[in-house]
Amino acid sequence: MSSAPPRRCRPICVKPPPASAWPAGRCGGGCCCRPFPAYVTGGLTASGGAWNASVVAEVVSWGNTTLTATGIGAYIAAQTAAGDHPRIALGVAVMSLYVGLLNRTVWERLYTFARERFSF
Repeated sequence: MSSAPPRRCRPICVKPPPASAWPAGRCGGGCCCRPFPAYVTGGLTASGGAWNASVVAEVVSWGNTTLTATGIGAYIAAQTAAGDHPRIALGVAVMSLYVGLLNRTVWERLYTFARERFSF
């Protein structure tokens, strides 16, 4: 059995800072505890999954009961039920535009920051 203290975080190897920047024993092996890039990836994945679930949950049916919220998912579901293909395409296009803009304005900037600040 080893009596070494457990690490505070999983090390991600990046350019090590000067030896004086870290207390002795905090991060060993030439690696530094910098989990920010992993947090960006996790945040993107979690927000995408949560948004997907909320869009799907805008229309819920159980037996003869149907609950409908207001949103892009309900719009697409209503147009699908009506068979209005141009409006289905419009709903999907608006949703895709929103996701693309969010990725460009928020997530791409965070990834760029993580890549530049925490690169090898």
